[in-house]
Amino acid sequence: MLNGEYVECFSSDSITATDQDLEFQELYTTEFLNTINYSGLPPYRLALKVVCPIMLVRNIDQASSLCNGTRLQTTFFGKHFIKAMALNGISIGQEVLIYRMDMNPSET
Repeated sequence: MLNGEYVECFSSDSITATDQDLEFQELYTTEFLNTINYSGLPPYRLALKVVCPIMLVRNIDQASSLCNGTRLQTTFFGKHFIKAMALNGISIGQEVLIYRMDMNPSET
């Protein structure tokens, strides 16, 4: 991906037909699910581009200094991960991979 191109990540990209049964698909369409805004979940659409700064809001790997508040600069977008370079902490300049995570709300 070139530096000026945006990549859009959709939360519904991780849902496959095998993950859902037919009854669930009929009750809750992808369009409906994408309209839900819940404070514990990220937005369904996230637009980023290479070299944009991002900040972690979850502790991923404390031993590698991937903690809440760590600033990173994106260098590559894969289908299921983001490659980024650390801008602060003990691993400044180190490239890290951030994999797609399943986000489930704590309340039902």
